[in-house]
Amino acid sequence: MSLTVIIFTIILVILLANLPWLSNRFMLFIPLKSKPLKVCVIEWLVNYSVLGVVTLGIEFKLTGGIHTQEWEFIVITLCVFAVFSMPGIIFRYLTRYGVFPVSN
Repeated sequence: MSLTVIIFTIILVILLANLPWLSNRFMLFIPLKSKPLKVCVIEWLVNYSVLGVVTLGIEFKLTGGIHTQEWEFIVITLCVFAVFSMPGIIFRYLTRYGVFPVSN
């Protein structure tokens, strides 16, 4: 696997994991007055699914096939995706409650 593909995938994971928490737009297209937690979680799960499709495509392109995965793999990747989203969650909710005030 080339280093470029690995770096691209890691950047994509970090970007998609944090996008729901950094914007008040749903999927970056529909502006919302405020975005409740459940909308952020739905958007986060959609981003996880998009990432899964992209990585399946990368795997097929590099290896010529897609390896079957058990449920444990999906749970682990979901947990890693949750860990990568923590900076966005912390930014959204700690700045909202004044722990880290953001000047306008």
